Amino acid sequence: MMKTAFSRFSALALVGGLWATTDSPAASLPADPPPYVAYFNPETGFRPAQRNFQAIFLQMAGSFEYSGTPEPYLRHVIQENNRVETAYHKATGKKCVTRPAFFTDDYVEGLITAWNQMSRPLALESLCRKSGVLMRYAMLGSWSMSTAEVVACEPQLSQAESTSFQKLIEKPYFSKSDLPAVDAFYSSPAYKKMSDSGKAQLSKRTWRGTMDLDKRATSIADDKRGTILLGILSEHQKSSFAAVKNSAAPAANSDTLLKTLSQQLRLNDEQTDFTKLPDGERDALVYSHLIKKALDYRMAEIRKQVSADQMKEIEKNMRLILENLLAAAHSEYETGLVSESLDRKH
Repeated sequence: MMKTAFSRFSALALVGGLWATTDSPAASLPADPPPYVAYFNPETGFRPAQRNFQAIFLQMAGSFEYSGTPEPYLRHVIQENNRVETAYHKATGKKCVTRPAFFTDDYVEGLITAWNQMSRPLALESLCRKSGVLMRYAMLGSWSMSTAEVVACEPQLSQAESTSFQKLIEKPYFSKSDLPAVDAFYSSPAYKKMSDSGKAQLSKRTWRGTMDLDKRATSIADDKRGTILLGILSEHQKSSFAAVKNSAAPAANSDTLLKTLSQQLRLNDEQTDFTKLPDGERDALVYSHLIKKALDYRMAEIRKQVSADQMKEIEKNMRLILENLLAAAHSEYETGLVSESLDRKH
């Protein structure tokens, strides 16, 4: 029973983005805009309710990475619910509901209160920030990392070695003129200290340098396609749209999304071999399983420090928050559809 509950928690945590295993590379980023700004810009705030699940979850991840709490995103969805429901009633004289009946303003306030009460004693803020990064990687892939993020993943390098590494990976591929610097780095002590992922960054650029122009362009474009998680969200969006338009269509909601994530990301598997998988599948599984492992570890550590009753309450509150982040995402999607229909009429 507990194993099943943890597997369910893990799929939720992937979308809710509440746990990670290592310090976030974003903590070492320079003054350049952090990568999440492309999906959530703190200066301009949340976009109006969106009709694309990929954009919805990337924005959610960005807000977690920036703020360290799901509170801003939950408040954003409620605000959009109220705005669009009011606009629809004004335009048509009819009532429009863009959220589950239970998902009231007061209910969301209760979720936020529960989070805030747990955040400090359970150190959830830093974990939420870090996992926003992992959530982004799970969707966009490791090849979407900024140069600064890739370099920050190699903390064992000296400052001079990091600078040399950064100069190399700023290039999408190595040309003949780069080979002396590449060979020098390969033969240096720095290369021996690097992680497998850092070495892979160099190897891929070396390999691309041997390709013809068309294959090289295809390889670079493939890195921008994201992982299978984007595909999962895209397929779920198609099912959700069909369900909204036709009540006889199969159900597509937060529960069906959770089930799909658990199955396609193999979150219930005891062991998974990632080594032979294509990049887009490997990265989705690697980063989701990192969250799963972190969640299992985190809950085990908390269990050592609290009573059985306290642990039961913590698990209940966490489950509610995570489940309702999925519900909030679905609500944003349906709100976006209604908002689009109003825009077309005006």
